Amino acid sequence: MLICPLEIELIQRSKPPSNFSYIRETHEGVNQEGFLHSRRDPIAEARRIVQDIPDSLHRNASFLIVGIGWGYVIEELASNIHSSLIFALEPIPQVFQSLEKTGRLQELSKRGLIFHHAENLQKQLREEQIHTLDVFVTPVYKRLFPDLADRAFSFFQNDVASQVDRASSKHFLRQWTRNAYRLTASQKEISFVIGTGKEGSIGSEEPLVVYCGSGPRLLEEARKIPKGALILSSDTALAPLLSEGIEVDLALSIDSGRGTIFHLSAMLQAAERRGLSKPPVLGWTGSIPSLSQWFPKTYYYRSTLPLDQILGEGPLQSIPEWKNPSRNLLGIALQIGFLLGSKRLYLAGCSFVSEKGIAHERGTGHQTYALSLHTRKFSLEMHTSSAYSDEMNPKNRMICSEAQKTARLLGIQFRNCSELNEKECAHKPSLWKAIRSLSIPVQEVHTYLDTATAKQNLKQLESFGLNLKTIKKYRKMTEKL
Repeated sequence: MLICPLEIELIQRSKPPSNFSYIRETHEGVNQEGFLHSRRDPIAEARRIVQDIPDSLHRNASFLIVGIGWGYVIEELASNIHSSLIFALEPIPQVFQSLEKTGRLQELSKRGLIFHHAENLQKQLREEQIHTLDVFVTPVYKRLFPDLADRAFSFFQNDVASQVDRASSKHFLRQWTRNAYRLTASQKEISFVIGTGKEGSIGSEEPLVVYCGSGPRLLEEARKIPKGALILSSDTALAPLLSEGIEVDLALSIDSGRGTIFHLSAMLQAAERRGLSKPPVLGWTGSIPSLSQWFPKTYYYRSTLPLDQILGEGPLQSIPEWKNPSRNLLGIALQIGFLLGSKRLYLAGCSFVSEKGIAHERGTGHQTYALSLHTRKFSLEMHTSSAYSDEMNPKNRMICSEAQKTARLLGIQFRNCSELNEKECAHKPSLWKAIRSLSIPVQEVHTYLDTATAKQNLKQLESFGLNLKTIKKYRKMTEKL
C-alpha cells in the first residue's frame, strides 16, 4: 500500500465528530499517542491548516490532500476553494473504515473524491486526464509519517510525468510549429550542436562549469564564481548577471512564448549599461524565432519533441538528439557540461522556491513586466510568478528529481557555488572551440517537409490537434515574411 509503513492501532476515545480518534503508533518498540484533531476546536484547526496551504496550491486546477481524519480539512477546503478539484487519500485503514461505517465518507464525497488505495486514485487521475497534481500532507499525518509527502509524490510522479510531454505538446504544438516555420523563413541555415571532438575531453584539466538560474539568491551565489569559470545562464538570469558585471559564456533559451522578450529586453539594457558583450545563445527550433536578433550567434539542439523527431528522419539525421526529462534549462546545462567534460556542475539561483514571496532575482524580465502593470491599486507582489512558493511544489520536485537522474547518467554531480574557490579554476577553455556545430541549409528542411514520408509523419500530429491544413497555413505565412 502507498503510505502506511508503520503499524497503527486506532483507539476510539470519544464519538466523532467531537474528537474522532486517539491513535498509538508502534514503531521500533516506541509508542506515541496523539489526537488526529484538536480536542477543543477541530474546525478552527482545519481553518488554520487550509490557510497554511501554499498559495500556489490554491491556484492549481487540482490537488491531493493526504490524511483527512474525520474530514474537517475537506469541508474547509470545499467552502473556500470553488475552482479546484479536490482529491483526498486516507492512508490509515481503520480511519477509512470508520468513515464508511458512519456514512461520513458519503457526505464528504460531495466535496471531494476520497480514496484509501493509491492505485484507485491513480486510475481516477488517468480517467480525469489530470496532468499536474500538488500533494499536501496534513500536519498530524506529517508528524506520524515523516516521509509521507516524499512517498506520495514518488508514487504519483511517474504517472503524472509520463503525461506531461503529451499534455505540453498538445497545448503548445501550434506555437512550436509556428516558431519553427518562422525560424526557417528568417534564416538561410541553422547551426546545430553536434558534440565535441572527443566527448568528455577538453584539454588536460576539467573545466569549471556554472549554471545560473534566476532564483532569489542568484547574485549572492554568483559573486562567488571565480574568474575562468564557464558560465551558462538561463535567459531570465541574463539581465541581473550582466548588471552585476558578470560576463556570460552561453545563454540558454527554450521558452516559446512572447514573455521571453521581457527578459531579453532587460538583458540588452544591462549589457549596454555595463558595456559588456552579449553572449551566444543555445535554443531549439521551438524557441522564439527572433533569437538571432538579440544575440550575436545562435545555436540550436535537436530535441525529442514531435517536429524535431520528424526532421530527425531527414535533414537532422546526423544531429544527436538531446533528451531533457526535467523539461527545464537545467537539463540542457547538464548536456553542455557533459560535452565539455565536466564532472561537476555548479549551480547559482537554482533553489526552485521563493523566499518571503520573492520568486526571482531583482532585475529580471518578470520585474519589468510587473512594473508595466504596477498601479496604485496593484502592487508588484500581486504580479509575482505563481510557479514558485516557499515550499517546493510537485512540478519543481519532478524537475529536480529528473535532473538528478540525468546527472547520474552523465556522471555529473551538482554542487553549490558556495563551494567554489579560485584554486578550482586554473584555466578556461574556449567554449566554441570545444563544442562543434553543423549548419543545416533551411532549403533542405523545406524540401524534406514536402516529401511523402514527411507528410505521412506530420499526419500523426493530428492527435495533438494540429492538422496538415494548419501546417500549410504556417508555411504560406512564413513565405510572406
